[in-house]
Amino acid sequence: MSMAEVIVVLDIGKTNIKSSALDLDSGECLAVVRRPNEVVRTGLYTHADVDAIWSWFKTQLSEFTKTYTVKFITCTTHGATAVCLAGDEICLPVLDYEHAACEVYDAEYSKFRPSFAETGSPAMGFGLNLGRQLFWQSKAFSEQFSQCDTVLLYPQYWCWLLSGVKCSEITSLGCHTDLWSPKARDFSSMVRSLGWAGLFPEVAPTGIELGPIRTELADELGLPQDCKVLNGIHDSNASLVPYLLTESEPFSVISTGTWVVAAAIGSASAEMVEELDMLFNVNAFGDPVACMRFMGGREWELLKGTDAFSEVDLKAVLEHQPYVIPSFASQGGPFREYQGYVDGLDKLESEGQKSALASLYLALMTDYCLDCLGSAGTLFLEGSFTNNPSFTSVLQALRPSQNLRISSDSTGTTLGAAILLPQIRSAYSQSFCEVAALSPSGIEKLNNYKTIWREKVKKILH
Repeated sequence: MSMAEVIVVLDIGKTNIKSSALDLDSGECLAVVRRPNEVVRTGLYTHADVDAIWSWFKTQLSEFTKTYTVKFITCTTHGATAVCLAGDEICLPVLDYEHAACEVYDAEYSKFRPSFAETGSPAMGFGLNLGRQLFWQSKAFSEQFSQCDTVLLYPQYWCWLLSGVKCSEITSLGCHTDLWSPKARDFSSMVRSLGWAGLFPEVAPTGIELGPIRTELADELGLPQDCKVLNGIHDSNASLVPYLLTESEPFSVISTGTWVVAAAIGSASAEMVEELDMLFNVNAFGDPVACMRFMGGREWELLKGTDAFSEVDLKAVLEHQPYVIPSFASQGGPFREYQGYVDGLDKLESEGQKSALASLYLALMTDYCLDCLGSAGTLFLEGSFTNNPSFTSVLQALRPSQNLRISSDSTGTTLGAAILLPQIRSAYSQSFCEVAALSPSGIEKLNNYKTIWREKVKKILH
């Protein structure tokens, strides 16, 4: 009996890493293996454990070959991460974008940083602007940085390890890096003024076939010599791909995980406000996409209770009206500069109500971002929040004029990376789950709750 032919996707999120095998004939995910993504807190600075990830991924590839014929490999990763190479060696640890020291040279960096009008990239804290990371590394570790002859975006680093081909790619370059001008479809003025243009390899189209896997790697792992490596993609942009290929504008996609990223496609967007952490990402086809985000997954982990919650818990929260006032994550979002707190914490009577309140807060924040973007048309929800019925029912009730469709595919970013392969694209058909509706009385209480919450958060901006 012949083995199924698959594409394997390495999916590196900020919190978790997945390795998945998708059937080439159906697009179905046949196998997925997960592990936590833990940073290294020793050495020059906090950094990604790329050696451990590589060792783990090679093990998964070797295991997949026992069951499947691996014909293609690609990857998708979180943004704000790059690898500095001297020849074929890493010359500086791969910086964790949550490293606060990146802000040390901000006064000097601001002299070079392009305008929001040029890049659509808002000024962010820590290392969330990739340009800031590279600038800090060039100043704080000038000797090591001077040896750097190539900067690879994070997905392209893994593609290079697999294929031996060094290239750049637009979705990672255009993801709040300060390095890319979406309108010009070229590197920003800062890249030229700092003399960095020669560090970035030629831009290759997203998902293009880079070449066969390295011969020595195929031999080591038992992979076919004709296994092809495809150019990788930034993870939030990966979530957009299936909809860009199949849906009519306008619509919005909400990608959820460590970050909640709302992307409005074809909407008559409100003014993009840098101070609210609104931004333009660049999609897989090179087009700018109006986005807004907040660190919802991180806030969920901080706010949730220890118990599961029910509809009864949600009703109690709407009745007693405790409020989460943002923000509980300083790395990003419209309220990132404000310290969050729970107004009416004493009104929570159980751990389940804590979780219900956290879900309600995340839905209100998502609704706020969609309003700022002028979102119109169908809403598509991807990622970890699809498994939270309280979040989905509240979000639908908050936006009655827009139909919320919940992806039934738990591999959102993984699928988005794989579907750039024409064979997967032609085989895959999307399916969606139904949204449980709130009762009419629940909607009335929710609308009242939203009005009060909006007034409370409005005060912290003024």
